[in-house]
Amino acid sequence: MVNAASLTKIYLSFKNNEITKEEAINQLMIMVLKKPAYFGLQNLDKEKFQDFIYNSITKTNNLFKNFDPTKSSFS
Repeated sequence: MVNAASLTKIYLSFKNNEITKEEAINQLMIMVLKKPAYFGLQNLDKEKFQDFIYNSITKTNNLFKNFDPTKSSFS
């Protein structure tokens, strides 16, 4: 299931060294691929969706550096 709690769980698993950054990124991208509508991506054509995924993978490192689950959730 894709929701804010499941996204935060991935981050916390990474933060607690239960999974690697690469595994966390893969899990996030799988969620985006499975439920693009949850992320507001349902109207992207195939090429733009693929571009979004590629760019997201390259920029996710900053997300892990800056995210603080005590201040906000992924929702």
